[in-house]
Amino acid sequence: MQPLAHSPPSSPLILYFCVLQLSVTLGNFGAIPAAALDPNIAALGEIPQPPIMGNVDPSKIDEIRRTVYVGNLNSQTTTADQLLEFFKQVGEVKFVRMAGDETQPTRFAFVEFADQNSVPRALAFNGVMFGDRPLKINHSNNAIVKPPEMTPQAAAKELEEVMKRVREAQSFISAAIEPGRCIITESQNPKGWKGPRKIIQSNPPARVG
Repeated sequence: MQPLAHSPPSSPLILYFCVLQLSVTLGNFGAIPAAALDPNIAALGEIPQPPIMGNVDPSKIDEIRRTVYVGNLNSQTTTADQLLEFFKQVGEVKFVRMAGDETQPTRFAFVEFADQNSVPRALAFNGVMFGDRPLKINHSNNAIVKPPEMTPQAAAKELEEVMKRVREAQSFISAAIEPGRCIITESQNPKGWKGPRKIIQSNPPARVG
């Protein structure tokens, strides 16, 4: 990828100080390209965008445009938290997802930013050392697959199941404290069940004679 052109800063001393300060923050992650630090970087619309591949859901196009592919990651040492800390230097990160085979020497990841203007600054990190390997960064062809959002009805149902398990646990605890107490569990007698109830006696009486 060609270096991003930008106008010279009005105060070189301030820019050099920012580069030094950020390099100290990132530690062993390597030198920071000036293009990634320039707040006056060209708008994303002026940077060529690769065509969207395949049959893509139109609602996902914006997410794809805000996502970069990050390759050549050390499988043994690289974590999603490290990538989050690294890439939030150039913009707000919404999601990081590790991918690839953990048993292989290298893996890859996808990083989704909050806005598209962070993408060209992230692309400027291509070739920068991240630990012991140079990063391979490019535009992503895919959006990060996220867990489905839970509907209010599903959330209420899950809460009901959790509370049912809590009540059953409380019943067993009370039975352990009060010998001889009988327990009727909800799971053994579903709501609406009209037949005889299944009863568990925590401490059955001793046989006489």
